[in-house]
Amino acid sequence: MEKNIFYNQPKGDIYILAGDIGGTNTNIALIGYLNSKDRDGKQFIILAETVTPTQEIKEFIKPLRESLAWFKEIFPSVNIASVCISGAGPIDGNYCKLTNADWDIDGDLISKTINIKTLVINDFLALSYGIPHLDVNAPDSIVQFASLDGSYLKPAGTTKAVIGAGTGLGVGFMPFINGSYSALPSEGGHFDFPAFSKETKDLVDWFTLQFGFHPGMERFVSGEGLAYCYAFMVSKYNPPQDQVIKTILSAPSSKRPPLISKNASTHSFCKKVHQLYRQIYGKMAGNYAAVFLPTSGLYIAGGVISKDLPLFLSDHTFMEAFSINHKENISNLLKKIPVYVVKNYSTSLLGTAAAAVALSR
Repeated sequence: MEKNIFYNQPKGDIYILAGDIGGTNTNIALIGYLNSKDRDGKQFIILAETVTPTQEIKEFIKPLRESLAWFKEIFPSVNIASVCISGAGPIDGNYCKLTNADWDIDGDLISKTINIKTLVINDFLALSYGIPHLDVNAPDSIVQFASLDGSYLKPAGTTKAVIGAGTGLGVGFMPFINGSYSALPSEGGHFDFPAFSKETKDLVDWFTLQFGFHPGMERFVSGEGLAYCYAFMVSKYNPPQDQVIKTILSAPSSKRPPLISKNASTHSFCKKVHQLYRQIYGKMAGNYAAVFLPTSGLYIAGGVISKDLPLFLSDHTFMEAFSINHKENISNLLKKIPVYVVKNYSTSLLGTAAAAVALSR
């Protein structure tokens, strides 16, 4: 277990134990909540954190107890008001069966074991609650896409929305209600995939022929999406079998995306595949922006875009697709929405703590 201390003294009016269960790591943090923001504009402050490889955990209560004991050792005066744990998986009552680990999170059992009220939430709900607490001016927190004219738009209005593409695709939005943000759930990641060009129509036809059903959006805007795009374009264009093509085709489908991305800047066919992938991602993001009208910002999170961020920022492919709409006035509206990429990996922890405060009300 890795241990990190960020503050030597407690800072907060209420203290929350927040957990974020990811496929790679399980992060557990002691977070201070301030009734009013501090001079840096922060309301949730991570005081200390433990990091444990998720696949090394057999049952969650062990690292939770160890983290709790360590937090009490370094901050003996702190009383933890509540515990909130976020995990990737469906929530049934106060229970989550994880999709990325062979153990589960039972909030009621945790409450009885450590004698602190515990809430279990979905990981994307936690991410959504965390978005309003990001510092849009911090370069290590987010990066903004330039608009098509090269300018960087300022947030307007209040509504925010978030898309998170990783193993799957999550979508959510955050309206500003009664003086604070609320995170509302959505199953938008499971929309059917809409073709928007001759190329994407051919992609849908190819996928349907291969697999026997019409693809959903998640098939292409997720970790496996780039591999599908590659297989489709190999089938359609039959590129010369040079060493790069042979290496990618010999790899399992799950291992192809990083190989495609690695060669996208120097290999013409890989470049063409990744450009199609960015077009699909951009168009999907624009569709959700038209639904939610997040004039305060559309936030793109998840491992898919973070791994290939230089490629996404290298040209206007993503933002051109984002702005496409069959109605000119809607296209002009989309061009006024700022689009950000989330770089701060603590966002889910902050959101888990924010959810604990908001949902307790």
